[in-house]
Amino acid sequence: MRKFESLAEIELLPGYLSKVKRGEFQFLRIYGWYQFKDRLRCSLADCGTPHNRGYVVMLIPQATTKIGNVCGKRIFGEAFTAASNEFERGLAIKRTLDAISATLAGAPQLEVKIAELMDRARGARWLRRAQISLARVCSNDVYQRLMDRVLRRNAEIVKIRHRTDGDPPALDGSHSGFLTEVIAVFHGLKGLAPPEPIQVLNEHVLRPIREFLEFSPEEIFRNSSKYKYYRTWERDLAGHLDAVEQKLRQAEIFFTTPNLRNLQYLATRNDDRITLSRLQWNEQTGLVKGS
Repeated sequence: MRKFESLAEIELLPGYLSKVKRGEFQFLRIYGWYQFKDRLRCSLADCGTPHNRGYVVMLIPQATTKIGNVCGKRIFGEAFTAASNEFERGLAIKRTLDAISATLAGAPQLEVKIAELMDRARGARWLRRAQISLARVCSNDVYQRLMDRVLRRNAEIVKIRHRTDGDPPALDGSHSGFLTEVIAVFHGLKGLAPPEPIQVLNEHVLRPIREFLEFSPEEIFRNSSKYKYYRTWERDLAGHLDAVEQKLRQAEIFFTTPNLRNLQYLATRNDDRITLSRLQWNEQTGLVKGS
């Protein structure tokens, strides 16, 4: 399944013919293939059609030449068609195996990337510690209301009050009725959205690549369920890493003292409101502190 990188390389083959007369030779087998930026002319003497991709073929009596797929099928018929189909299947498998090999070979670099996302100053482990500290200073109902907002992507905290003469009039021009007013906005809610970055990195990135490293590329490819799992993982890998990066950036925005104090508006008990209005974000420890 040799790939030729230049015309000169092909011309060095024993018995190479730059021109082949129709009917003079019979097809033996495909020896290799080529794909060049510049077009080559077909070696059939009465054709010469330019093409970028083609095959190096061995002929009977002993000769070697180059030919495009269309001319090969037209001149040499079923023998060439069957050989080229089989060759392309083999080439596709080789490309797949090479791609799997390259991915497995890149596992050490991937693990370095995962470790960096886990352990950097504002990484996945930092976020988990911050979220645990947040849950400890909130009552269960306040924390649940916060997470409900995270899931619904509802950052605005509003209150409904009576419309006064100082407010813009209603649609009917009156100053009666009620008005919905935004009193606070949570920033960076997406940083708290499940699944946690640490879970994504462990379960969707690190564990699969370590499982794949236990097998050869051929074993992964030949096992249909394992190969399907590999392809899904490979397809989603960049998305998982990007999602982790985005959540960590959003989490930095969320964990600030003014933002955390907005939690007071989610409390129903006065003592909870007072406690939450005094929350502090400790930048040094990366923890939420109560009063």
